[in-house]
Amino acid sequence: MNTPNHTSVLIVGGGAAGSMLAMELARFGIKPRIIDKLANPLNFSKAITIHARTLEIFDRIDSELARKFLSRGIHSPGYVIHYLDDKYNRSEVRPGLDFRELDCQYPFLMTHGQNETEATLRDYMSDKFNVQVEWGVKCSYVRNEQKPYCILHHIDGKEEAVTCDYLIACDGVNSTVRNKLQLEMESDGNYLGAVLQNLDVKLLNFPDHEEWMHYCVGEGHFLMVAKLPSGFTRLLLSQPPELAQSNEIPEEIFHEIISKHFDNVGFGEIHWHSRWQSEIKLAKSYKHGNIFLSGDAAHTHSTAGGQGLNCCIQDSYNLGWKLAMVIKGKAKKSLLETYETERKPIGHQVITAATDIHTLFMTGKSDGPDGLVRLQKEGFISKLVGKVSGISYNYRSRNENKNSKKLAKGDRLPNLRIENGYIKTIYEYTRHQKYTLFFINAREKGEEHNNLLQDLSSKFSAILKIVQIDIPDDTQFISCQMGALLLLRPDGYIEHITSLNNITEIKACLSEIRSG
Repeated sequence: MNTPNHTSVLIVGGGAAGSMLAMELARFGIKPRIIDKLANPLNFSKAITIHARTLEIFDRIDSELARKFLSRGIHSPGYVIHYLDDKYNRSEVRPGLDFRELDCQYPFLMTHGQNETEATLRDYMSDKFNVQVEWGVKCSYVRNEQKPYCILHHIDGKEEAVTCDYLIACDGVNSTVRNKLQLEMESDGNYLGAVLQNLDVKLLNFPDHEEWMHYCVGEGHFLMVAKLPSGFTRLLLSQPPELAQSNEIPEEIFHEIISKHFDNVGFGEIHWHSRWQSEIKLAKSYKHGNIFLSGDAAHTHSTAGGQGLNCCIQDSYNLGWKLAMVIKGKAKKSLLETYETERKPIGHQVITAATDIHTLFMTGKSDGPDGLVRLQKEGFISKLVGKVSGISYNYRSRNENKNSKKLAKGDRLPNLRIENGYIKTIYEYTRHQKYTLFFINAREKGEEHNNLLQDLSSKFSAILKIVQIDIPDDTQFISCQMGALLLLRPDGYIEHITSLNNITEIKACLSEIRSG
């Protein structure tokens, strides 16, 4: 074999996680190589949900990118839960899970096909940065060295040796990279053996509101009904294995169950069917030398709540800017250690939230409408919606009060509307590839403070942008008093908050990040 080709970053997997990571690296001026073993992109959709936090990420990157998704997806207020008791009496809780209460710019969940989500990311990446996925290229061998070594097999029979500075496994639940390196996954079982099936079908005479998603719960079954932008409807069925007979015709069993909850519903054209058993797995480590796991390669869980694709995108968003800043020599390599310390706990929380929804509804052993209403009154459902949407997740350290309403290091900063001579939003000040230091409500600063800010700007110009803003008293900046300094990371999470009198804290913080 010839001398290996070399690339800075090799991304294995051209799906949501891989495309998001490649796009984020390209935004920072790093052109990765991204491969996928499939000959062509998928023409069907496994995941169908985009949540509020993912929409925020798209908006922070480019408002036009967010608008593309918003214009194509169906905006759903939440879930209506339909119950069927053992005497076939129907009841419902409307709404069961209400996303309209989310305290964010996007108080809803959105149905949007995974294949279309991935295509939109790839098109944006290609148009803006001239980065494309190489289809029909399989990573068949991996060696974990200081510079990872791979053997790639192309669909035309070509064999290629490649070395890279960093290798990122974005190749899904059955990750080739993870399996070749025998990287451990921690497992918690398979949701009591529930068998799940998807069916995309043209639904006829559905009698309820199609903008809502519907959970239909009865003894021994769970059925989700969700309208897709394509005109098809996604039906997701969960049954215990003794009831899920593999020799049954899928559309017949789906129609039998939906007819228990709604009258006169018919089936038209069928686009896609799949069948699987869900597992709970989390990678023991997200990082092995210069090899990282992102997305489903690092975690798998129930599809309940539609968190999977969103967690994959958010993994890669977290890793992308950190990897780019290290490669470009702007940040110390220790910054990459925070990828696992931040994202693995989120992976565990996502699994927990998915399990809560799965247990509440998908096992077919629900406590019924009275139990759900009780959980609503106790605030459990509201907290669950915050988690599922991604809005309530944060990167606070163990020393921080995780329930405090005051903004703290590790919190996501909302896209606030602010006054600065004219109305703008936080995102309009942060669509760049640096940390942002917000100098809040302190225009009457003295000469000494002026000099300190100029010193910061000069010393950290490669990684820092300083913005002076005025914020009305009625905004959500609970902890930002007059003269506050807020240091925001490139991904929109807070790095540090302090008063103007403690500007040296910001300097120390930036010194810890900066390389050299």
